[in-house]
Parts: sequence; C-alpha cells; structure tokens
Amino acid sequence: MAAAQEPVHHDVIAQIKAEGLERSQVMETFNVLTNVIGPRLTATPAFKAAADWSASQLEAWGMSNVHLEAWPFGRGWTLEGLTLEMTIRFARCHLRGGSCSPSRRSPRSSRATASHHPHHTHS
Repeated sequence: MAAAQEPVHHDVIAQIKAEGLERSQVMETFNVLTNVIGPRLTATPAFKAAADWSASQLEAWGMSNVHLEAWPFGRGWTLEGLTLEMTIRFARCHLRGGSCSPSRRSPRSSRATASHHPHHTHS
C-alpha cells in the first residue's frame, strides 16, 4: 500500500527563503558573539556577557519568557595575558602566551600556546 504524499506548500517555502535571504541576522549575531564579546569559557565574565546579550536579543526579536538558568559549575577564571622572559648564556628569548581552557592536569604541569622571538646577544 503506497503512502499518500503531503502537498508541497510553495508559498511557505518562499516565505522561509525570503526570511533567510532578505532579513537574516546571522552575520550580525556572529560578529557580536565572536568579535565584540569574543572567546569565552563557562563561568567567565565574557560568558555572562554573551548570555546576557543573547537573552536581550531574543527579547528584541519578540520571544517571550526569555531567562537565564544557573547550574552548579564551579569557579571561572580570566587570564589577561602572560609574558615570560628567559635569558641563557648566548641567547635571549621572549615567550608570549594566551589562555587555554583549564584541564584536570596536576598542579605541576601546564599547557599554553607560545610564540618564539629569538634575540641573539653574543657578548
């Protein structure tokens, strides 16, 4: 027995296409969350800023009952920057790093992204 095929609603498809192609706010939303607010980890000030902005944006778009819900996560942290300078007998190095997401490594180990800028100082 063959199943009956549902009718295609071309007017609805046209409305969906028009919404996406003519009134999309994807790029504006992407810009605010990635470039204005920037990277964020859970329980950080940037995470709170992104959540607050998203909630207010949903309200501006007409959504009702928009609210944030808390859950027990623990502590968050923010690293402003890091500079490490090392001097050895014939070379001087500058390492600059940024923050990585926290891991459950032992307190004696750490992980970071670094760039190396050698400055040879032969004396």
